Amino acid sequence: MREVPLSVAVNWPMPNYDNPDTRGGALLGINIALIILVTLAVGTRVWARLSIKKWFGLDDAMIVLAYLFTIGLTAVVLLANRNFGWNRHIWDVKPGM
Repeated sequence: MREVPLSVAVNWPMPNYDNPDTRGGALLGINIALIILVTLAVGTRVWARLSIKKWFGLDDAMIVLAYLFTIGLTAVVLLANRNFGWNRHIWDVKPGM
């Protein structure tokens, strides 16, 4: 983590390590909703390309690859939010965490 200047850190509120303010399940809900929309969009495109055009090109393969990486990144962000304090303010994260 980058070092925070002392002039900034002295203006922070007192840390609350035991029960910090978080956003709750908002990130999970938003990510689930958006992954559903992306899945529908990519699924519709793949279905249309295979059933209507009878062709699956390099652009379609790249979209499917990007979709897979999007699923992976979403999972990593949700895990980091839950397990590594990404849902806390910087002053509520213990030093060295």
